Amino acid sequence: MLPRKILLRLTQWLDPVSVVHLSSTCKDFKAVLREKYTLAALNHATTVCKYVYVYRGLDENIFRRATSEDTDRDNMARLPRLDAIITNNDRNLVEKYIDAGIDPNMEIWGHGSGSLLLRAGRCTRIDIIQMLLGKGAEPRRTLWSSPSEWSILDELANWHQYNLYSTHWKETTLLFLGRGVIFSSLKMAEQLCGMQDAPHVLEVALGQGLSIHHTFTEVDTNHDGITVERENISWLHAVVPKGTPEMIKHILDRAPEQLTALEIVHTTKIPWYMLWHPTGNHMLYRFDTHRNRSPLDLAVERGKDKIVGYLLDLGIKPTFETLEGAIQLANRKQDKFYWNCRLDPMEWLEWKLQWVDLVQIIASKLDIDGAEATSLFERILEYASWAARPGGEDDGRLYLSGLLKKLSPRTQLLYADRLAFDDYENSLTEVRKKFEELAGEIDQSNSECWQAWRNKVSRYGSINDGVLERYYEMLEDIEDHVDELEFAEKKLQYIARQVKGLEEILQLRRESTLDLP
Repeated sequence: MLPRKILLRLTQWLDPVSVVHLSSTCKDFKAVLREKYTLAALNHATTVCKYVYVYRGLDENIFRRATSEDTDRDNMARLPRLDAIITNNDRNLVEKYIDAGIDPNMEIWGHGSGSLLLRAGRCTRIDIIQMLLGKGAEPRRTLWSSPSEWSILDELANWHQYNLYSTHWKETTLLFLGRGVIFSSLKMAEQLCGMQDAPHVLEVALGQGLSIHHTFTEVDTNHDGITVERENISWLHAVVPKGTPEMIKHILDRAPEQLTALEIVHTTKIPWYMLWHPTGNHMLYRFDTHRNRSPLDLAVERGKDKIVGYLLDLGIKPTFETLEGAIQLANRKQDKFYWNCRLDPMEWLEWKLQWVDLVQIIASKLDIDGAEATSLFERILEYASWAARPGGEDDGRLYLSGLLKKLSPRTQLLYADRLAFDDYENSLTEVRKKFEELAGEIDQSNSECWQAWRNKVSRYGSINDGVLERYYEMLEDIEDHVDELEFAEKKLQYIARQVKGLEEILQLRRESTLDLP
């Protein structure tokens, strides 16, 4: 038998016929050849190459090899070849590498480090994941920087929370759950609650051993030196950021006690200018707060109007903190409300008015005429008077009169002295003018558009193949006008509610001239 060293050299120079002959006569040659071939395949797979980003769609190739003509460095990346192949969803080529002897559990360090399985999960490449699992890949966590109790699903959830273009995330989750992988992180629970057919996905997770009574923890630190530690987070809390009323019902059917569950929120704030104090005395300047938060309060903080309305219908009791949070949202402007920045103007007006209505619903469930509400009303009126001076829309014109109506006549009169009536009167004059101008613009626009369309119809005459295309264009113009008209009418309703609210606030000035009883 030839020594192993000689066999390795032979594999470099022998022709295919000689290789076949030696393979049949030398029992160690196959193993040596396999080892040599695997090493070459591994080197080829991990070679770092230059690639160009190509955005052709979510399920198509997003990388291609760079050429000498590609000079845009902002659009290029250096990646291991196998990393780009997985991203491009080339299942057959990945399988060839595995068949060549590459370990399906190997790690690659390129466009996000980790195992092949983790990389495929990040790209939600279902076919590649199934192939890797079939080849013996272990669905395990591979990143050393993550908590030890995390699984690969927790790793993927941490990745996908920042990826707005993930496709097949639900299918990827079900695939790993079917392999017995469960999760423990809040991020994964929140994303599960936001998936299509989330109740079914939750049932699969519960069938694998996850408990509906499981509570989550989370620690988050931002660049402003604020650390928020959350404990005892229930599934009902987890459903708030991305879930639906249907998912809430599904959770409460299994665990009705979670309707009164409270998470523990501990906030530590260190001023940014003290974070790097050379003596370490920054700890003397830290501010700690500790509070319990219900799912309803969390939904208010996240601006989830539908969730808030559903929880109130279920009977969850609000607090004055809930009311104050809802008022802050009713005062928000669109450009200052980051998680609703994608709402179009029509949706924004509907969202705004929805929160105005929720303020009244929440207030009706509280004793706002009691002593406990005094400090809250003082803050509300102080801010409203301040905002009314420049004529700002956040002066309470949409909800303040409704709150004051829920007070006793005596309390109403006591608070009347704190209202900036002159500023409200100026705002009312302004808003009435806007209402009249917008109503006139709507009437004029309708008249001009319909007259223009009548003229076009009379010019086209009877419908035939020659003018049919022009009629289609006219129909598109009509649809565009209808959309514009719907928005204008919605805005008119919004302004009308402002007028009514300001009129009711000014009504208090007339009543305040009466003597107190």
